[in-house]
Amino acid sequence: MIYTHHRAIIDIGSNSVRINIVGVSEEGHFMLVDQARERTRISSGMGEDKIIRPEAIERLLDTLHSFRQIMQVYKVKEVRALATAAIRQAKNQQEVLETVERETRLLLEVVSDREEATLGFLGSVNSLNEKDALLVDLGGASTEFVLMRNRRLLHLGSIAFGAVTLSEKFLHDKEAAKNFINEKFVEFPWLKEAEGLPIIALGGSIRTLAKIDQIRSNWPLDSLHGYCVSRENTAKYLDEISRATGARIRRIRGVSSSRADILRIGIVPFEVLFEMLKSPIVRISLQGIREGVFYRDYLHRNGREEVLDDVASFSASNLQKRLGVNVTHASYIEWLLLELYENLEEKKDGRERELLQMAARLHDIGMGIDYFSHHQHGLYLTLNAGLLGFYDEERMFIALLIGLHRSRRLGRFSQPYSHWLGKEKMERIEKLGVLLALAERLDRTESGTVVSVRVRGDELQVQLKNSYRRNLLEGSIEEQRLPFASKYSKNIVLL
Repeated sequence: MIYTHHRAIIDIGSNSVRINIVGVSEEGHFMLVDQARERTRISSGMGEDKIIRPEAIERLLDTLHSFRQIMQVYKVKEVRALATAAIRQAKNQQEVLETVERETRLLLEVVSDREEATLGFLGSVNSLNEKDALLVDLGGASTEFVLMRNRRLLHLGSIAFGAVTLSEKFLHDKEAAKNFINEKFVEFPWLKEAEGLPIIALGGSIRTLAKIDQIRSNWPLDSLHGYCVSRENTAKYLDEISRATGARIRRIRGVSSSRADILRIGIVPFEVLFEMLKSPIVRISLQGIREGVFYRDYLHRNGREEVLDDVASFSASNLQKRLGVNVTHASYIEWLLLELYENLEEKKDGRERELLQMAARLHDIGMGIDYFSHHQHGLYLTLNAGLLGFYDEERMFIALLIGLHRSRRLGRFSQPYSHWLGKEKMERIEKLGVLLALAERLDRTESGTVVSVRVRGDELQVQLKNSYRRNLLEGSIEEQRLPFASKYSKNIVLL
């Protein structure tokens, strides 16, 4: 897919500088086409006088020059470069801004702590389906936190310490760091309202917990976005990190070498909140302020509110357009699949129904790669092409349904996921997969030939349009008769 417009969002953080380049088509769908990160540690050595050091400015300039080269490749016309906590707090802020503009021709926007928290919220809320949570963004020189209720921002706060600055202030004295941070959080009494809520976590230090968890559990998916770490495991990893000193922390698998020196003290703001709130889970968000900037701008340009009510539908629609899905056919399969579900399933479940809807909408997303094995490509793309609004196990469920829509058995393709879903869900997927396969074959000519379906005794009666010549359809459903009868004890009758 060639995108005609490219937008760049640069986030100048205290520990790292990152860039997202997003391609937007004439039709309005979008895709992250490039991303880069450089560790600059511009807050390193700021100390109590809050001065960004010349060597840190040089590291920043080197990185921004590299990013300009990337932007030239994509012919980027729109750039937003955001400076967060380190530059926000710096007494030589104006010098840094003028130097960057002179050397790179980039105008930096210094965002307030409230705006940083809001953008982090927008990035996360528009890519996850949580309704109520405390969002915690642990950066290098600040920590932002947002109380979300019913997907709306209720309260926000910020403290001017993050993983880098806290580590420099307290070195190895973790107890002193915890006492210091506890005193900071006392200034936000509304945090008590978040007790017992999940935490949505942003920031590399907290992501480390999820990386450790995925490695130790042999998790089959690569993505961290939306990944959930249990309360028990979060507490265990925090304790392990707390006890690790010196080189021992580097030996913990999942801890990156670039973060090992600041992790033990740097993770304290999150650790204090986690203990204070008794959160049942920690869910990782990879989408933060850069994505928040994009979502706000994109949704406003398209006349929509800046918080999506239905992340899954928005994401699926974007995927359909990106991957060239015949939306008319997909919508018809969705209707037909749900009609079969309502008529044939005695026990219905609302969330299961939503997973079926999504499988129908995306069942052909692999067609752009290959016709004959597009069900296998569809399985992979559902798991890896950025479908948002579902938890990992739900995406596995959808993907395996798609993998079955042209195949009776998943075989080796299901092996990485069947362990996590369990025998009962796998049996459920195999049964519902028969319905998706039948729905697809009943629209073999993609012309909407089925008028209605109904169950009469041991028959599934399929009413066709009067003008339809059914010979192709009879052949198409022939191989589905036996698996359908074995799962639902019904004969398919075309009327």
